[in-house]
Amino acid sequence: MPKSLPGAASSLSPPTLRIRAPEGLAGAIDPETHAAVSARLAIQEQDAIRWHDACLLYFQTFSKRPFPDDVEAPRQSLTELKASDPLAR
Repeated sequence: MPKSLPGAASSLSPPTLRIRAPEGLAGAIDPETHAAVSARLAIQEQDAIRWHDACLLYFQTFSKRPFPDDVEAPRQSLTELKASDPLAR
């Protein structure tokens, strides 16, 4: 495996996502905008998790190898992801 660049993260796995609208902005912007941004960020978080899992599982079908220890395991199987695809409905 190639050496990491200075200052680069030591793991190939993305950090666990924690996307939230900053609570400090709750009083600075109107409640409707804060709620709308929070809702869109929640969707974005779920989409990011779905893409992470789908990409890993898709390419694993070709490599036929287990995931490295430092890669966060997918939360769903590729079959489950395909069955729950919102664009396929």
